[in-house]
Amino acid sequence: MKPVEEGMEIFPCPVEPDKAVEPVSNPDALTLQSVFPTVNRCTKCGSCTTACPMSIPVMDSVLRMQQGSFDEVA
Repeated sequence: MKPVEEGMEIFPCPVEPDKAVEPVSNPDALTLQSVFPTVNRCTKCGSCTTACPMSIPVMDSVLRMQQGSFDEVA
């Protein structure tokens, strides 16, 4: 698979690299949004789950993270 070049647009939105952050115990929705500011842009299209090479239900995890159900995601 060819690596994504900086500035390359991926359907449906441009993707910026994630910044590195230290793990925290007891994360909350604000922590999630600061680490992944695009999490609330989810349109529930399912493309992330379809594209995952490991068959991880990514969309389900994003929806659970938006609701603060971090234990279910883990």
